Amino acid sequence: MKAAGILKTAAALLLTILFTTQFFTSSTAQTNGTNGDIGDTGKSDQEMAVRVYLDNLWYSDHVKREIPYVNYVMDPKQAQVYILQTQLGTGSGGTEYTLTFVGQENFVGVNDTLKCYTIAGAMDRERMDAVVDLLKMGLVRYISRTPFADNLEIKYNAETSEQTTTEVSDKWNFWSFRIRVGGSYGGDDSYKNIRTNGSLSANRTTEDWKMYFSYHGSYRENRTEYTTDDEVYKTKYIRRSHYLSSLVVKSISDHWSTGIISDIESATYSNIKFSGTIYPSLEYNIFPYEESTRRQIVFLLSTGGEFVEYDEETIYLKTRETLIKASLGVSANIQEKWGSIYSSLEGLVYLNKTEFNRINFWGGFNFRIAKGLQFNVHGSVSRVRDQLNIRKGEASIEDLLERRYELKSDWNYHMNFGLTYRFGSMYNNIVNPRFNHH
Repeated sequence: MKAAGILKTAAALLLTILFTTQFFTSSTAQTNGTNGDIGDTGKSDQEMAVRVYLDNLWYSDHVKREIPYVNYVMDPKQAQVYILQTQLGTGSGGTEYTLTFVGQENFVGVNDTLKCYTIAGAMDRERMDAVVDLLKMGLVRYISRTPFADNLEIKYNAETSEQTTTEVSDKWNFWSFRIRVGGSYGGDDSYKNIRTNGSLSANRTTEDWKMYFSYHGSYRENRTEYTTDDEVYKTKYIRRSHYLSSLVVKSISDHWSTGIISDIESATYSNIKFSGTIYPSLEYNIFPYEESTRRQIVFLLSTGGEFVEYDEETIYLKTRETLIKASLGVSANIQEKWGSIYSSLEGLVYLNKTEFNRINFWGGFNFRIAKGLQFNVHGSVSRVRDQLNIRKGEASIEDLLERRYELKSDWNYHMNFGLTYRFGSMYNNIVNPRFNHH
């Protein structure tokens, strides 16, 4: 009886809350609907604002605060203007942002593509402001056809009016450098973990040339000590790695490029004392490179030599060897209003040991099935037949449990997927940051 009474009280309280919420929501909506009517249209100013859908746009809350004179909708099919943001890294470490505007409904055919750039090390606020300024410029042609056009004001900064057609004078000759060091330390009564790492990179990017050189090194040490039945058990494991890579690319045309890829590596995990490789390569892009932020299908052919010296003798009784390797890969990245597709397929073979080879595939897509309904899937699979570096001998229990060394495996794979359905109000104009960190 007590339980039934509690349920009745809870139900009555819930109905009261729902009624009160609905009453105030309806009152507010009616008030908002009568304050901004334009003539006899029966629509408020905000209802007549351009409906915009932001796809893949970072800082959307900031955008809504800075540009409140459009309606942000939850589904691209409800929008008059579909806006897609894509981005690429620049040679100096900055970012190129591309906004693609696609008109829908009464704006069909009114399309545009705008770009802006931020420098390396730019703060979040600087990146946000750059994207917002670009959005404002792109939206002018749509807002100018609405009642909000009377409120538009276009300014021109005279301080930047002195333009020149000469090339940029750069004392660094387009070279950009980056240095990073880091580490971590943690543990408890029986376990200690130490990690340190560092990297150095230099790159130079122009329309004709792309050069990138980098070094990365890391050190990891794990210590375990605990006592069982008056016996002290101790383990110590150290992993080191050094990796030096270089890439030099020459632009040939809007679709072709050629380059040289080279690497030097040392890694205890992979049983590699020293490895040096050099691969002349050729790349073809079906689409012009200038469209790479929206779509690209690229074929990459590489062939070259590799010399390897191992820390320990391998299962193939080798301590060092020289290999000739070739690889052919194709990758695709397409972003459209209906969603996006990205994938890569690569085949690799040692030409002087053709029984050793590998096939890698990874990819995924995000597809809008219907209004408010999206499906996404991502995964990868590798058929592994090229592990020439595996240590000879049986792995210990500690090696297996802690994955101390690379072990022989024929396959690697993983997959994740999701289905999302969003429904309710089509508008998404309000920004409310309260309890965001809860």
